[in-house]
Amino acid sequence: MRLHLERALRGWFSFSGSLSLKKFSSRGIAILILAAACVLSLELLELGPVPKIVGSVLALSLSSLVVRRLRDSRLWPALVVFGVLPFVGWGLLAALVIVRQDSAEDEGQNYQNMIGAAGACFLSAALLSWLYLLG
Repeated sequence: MRLHLERALRGWFSFSGSLSLKKFSSRGIAILILAAACVLSLELLELGPVPKIVGSVLALSLSSLVVRRLRDSRLWPALVVFGVLPFVGWGLLAALVIVRQDSAEDEGQNYQNMIGAAGACFLSAALLSWLYLLG
């Protein structure tokens, strides 16, 4: 059980290797949902520092996913620093993570993954920033 948990966490917090568009979009959407839950919990419940701690973990996870996706797209992983620029940087990162398409997938599935990846990247960054501004 412990080995399975370690392997799962390694996939979400590792900065080494690369990540396909399909995996990035599914994990990015999961981070988006968790970030929205954090913002709502901060707004509706008084949980003290818990939402900010969870938000920090989610920001780290999103950064690791973006770094690996940039590497898969044959781009410089340090471009992740654009994530600190509100809106312009987020949009640039969202565009960069969908630059290289996976040729193994069909056109329709690839388009859905591109939309999911870009939206997840942009909205997760926006929600996490809002989380820090509200806290």
